[in-house]
Amino acid sequence: MKFYPPFDYQLVNNGSKVVVTKIIIPELCKQADIKQGDVITHVNNKTISKRVDLIGEYLSASNPNRLILV
Repeated sequence: MKFYPPFDYQLVNNGSKVVVTKIIIPELCKQADIKQGDVITHVNNKTISKRVDLIGEYLSASNPNRLILV
């Protein structure tokens, strides 16, 4: 099973923040009160940097900078 966010995003500030760049599934974003342009700094009380580190254990990337672009 794969899970993707209901929006497009860009990691900024060396991967410490997520900026919502486009809403893909409006219904889910509306339920979560997520709008284009929002800046997300935490998910489930974990910083974005910690989440990137966690996800990095499961994704293949040639280096940490490439992982942030995934």
